[in-house]
Amino acid sequence: MKIHGAVYGVGEGLTGRCYAFPTLDQDLNKLTHTELLCSVIGLRECATAHPELVFLLTRVGCGLAGFSEDYMRSLFAEYALPSNIKMPEGR
Repeated sequence: MKIHGAVYGVGEGLTGRCYAFPTLDQDLNKLTHTELLCSVIGLRECATAHPELVFLLTRVGCGLAGFSEDYMRSLFAEYALPSNIKMPEGR
């Protein structure tokens, strides 16, 4: 957080030089498939609106939220993403 300026408590959207992508709710419950898809759409719309920015996607949702990497990749695969969103390399 210190390097990229993310602000604690910002659950979704641009914050500092980051984009907060939610995978858990305020009670630390996993978001639903539909909620996650809405967040993918939000990220896509933000990246499209800001072509001057590059979004380096991490293995989002694969830590505390406990989603599998394959599942999270499948969410992003459902939509055409702009070229300024960079997916992490597979393992």
